[in-house]
Amino acid sequence: MKKYKQGKEELVGQWYDSSDYKYHFDPIQDKCFILISTYYTPGTTFHTKFTLNLYDLYIHTEIGTYQEYDNRNIFCNIATQDCANRKEYESLVAQYME
Repeated sequence: MKKYKQGKEELVGQWYDSSDYKYHFDPIQDKCFILISTYYTPGTTFHTKFTLNLYDLYIHTEIGTYQEYDNRNIFCNIATQDCANRKEYESLVAQYME
């Protein structure tokens, strides 16, 4: 897996935003996938939000989403399959990123 970008950070509104991405081309499927991770911290409170989004770049489609708010899983789904936590999401994402 190739990683070409390191921690872009900027203030977006009142939220501090830190994001990163990894992508992988699968020659067998002839597809390119990108996994984007974003960590948001508001400027005035201690609440945090973390997201992982997996996309198929060739057909411009989101495959999966993981969202966490204040370190609690609030949404986890990949390819119409629900998942229980971040570890399970990352395990399911691995099949696209290898």
